[in-house]
Amino acid sequence: MTLSLLVLGRILAGSWSNVLQKRLTLAGLHPALIVTVTFGLLALGVAPGLVWLDAGGLPRAFWISMMLAALFETPGNVLMVQAIRMTDLSLFGPLNAYKPVVALLPGILLLGEVPTGPGVLGIGIILLGSFFLSPAGERAGVRAFGRLLRERGFWYRILSLVFGAVGAIFLKAAVREATPEHTFMAWALLNVPMALLCLRVTAPGALRGSGVALRHNAGRLLGLALLILAMQYLTLAVFERMLVAYALALFQVSMVLNVLFGFVLFREAHTGRRAIGSLIMLTGAAVILLG
Repeated sequence: MTLSLLVLGRILAGSWSNVLQKRLTLAGLHPALIVTVTFGLLALGVAPGLVWLDAGGLPRAFWISMMLAALFETPGNVLMVQAIRMTDLSLFGPLNAYKPVVALLPGILLLGEVPTGPGVLGIGIILLGSFFLSPAGERAGVRAFGRLLRERGFWYRILSLVFGAVGAIFLKAAVREATPEHTFMAWALLNVPMALLCLRVTAPGALRGSGVALRHNAGRLLGLALLILAMQYLTLAVFERMLVAYALALFQVSMVLNVLFGFVLFREAHTGRRAIGSLIMLTGAAVILLG
């Protein structure tokens, strides 16, 4: 498979998974329940690989890193689906541009690391693009950005990015102790108990009260699990063939696709303005990642 097809597949899988998550929340399923069922299906899918996974032979550092990754990644996934539930898909997509900004901030706040010129420029471009993302459709400007900052969905997405960034650090540490295949299987399995804990804390009665909705949306839930499986595989395949910074920059194209899906599938308003904002933010994210 050529590199261009791998990248395109990764972008499509990421954007379509957001579409399914949006539809599942509109069907009345709680975000924590969606994440729990998705990880449960993934765990069932990788369970046969336990015969091959020599758990006892893996170093202790691997399991510690994987448990810490699950501790942050699973709540991050719940927060992400909650953000999709509370915002338009055409608004959620461009917020992915904040991923490299979130990655820069810990270094600034905790380590005193000064961003490079491209980093500062990229943050400025992303903020400029944010002026086009008003939830209520105000004209681009400071007022529109202020309205965005007052949206709870915006902050759910930012929190999910923070949790995801921390979880990624531990996943990277785990990969150094084993193979990507070991890491993926352990990731799928360890996220299940963490997802059940999130479900118990945030929506204790969701499972009992969602039986009908779960049955009616079984196909979408299975499709979502398969898309996440494909995303993991395609991400690893792309990382093997090109520099990670270039790959992450290309993956940002999914934000434009989310705006298109929001307009075509959900008839969301203000998508033209949001498309302009997403293109500007895409440029900013690329400047940070490639810099």
